[in-house]
Amino acid sequence: MGNLKELLDQEFKENLQNATSRNRFCEILKQNTAEVDNEDFSSVMRYALQYFSLPENDLCRELSASKPTLYRWMEGKSAPYQAGRQSVLQVIANYMEKKDIK
Repeated sequence: MGNLKELLDQEFKENLQNATSRNRFCEILKQNTAEVDNEDFSSVMRYALQYFSLPENDLCRELSASKPTLYRWMEGKSAPYQAGRQSVLQVIANYMEKKDIK
């Protein structure tokens, strides 16, 4: 795919820390789960953890993953299989909506 990274970069170059940006991020995740390549997956993880400041411990718990695994995903060193990537994107979007991350 590769387009999800470009879409995220275009949408969120500025003003990441507002409710509109968070809601748009969740929409994008839910609409783009069909085929997520490693680069896109890594970008989503980076945005979620660095730019939207999702609590690592909460995300680890929600995903049943360790912190080192989250960092490997974020750095693009590894990624779950395709079905797992789709699940991770859904969990992140649902978590952000549920917690209304600020």
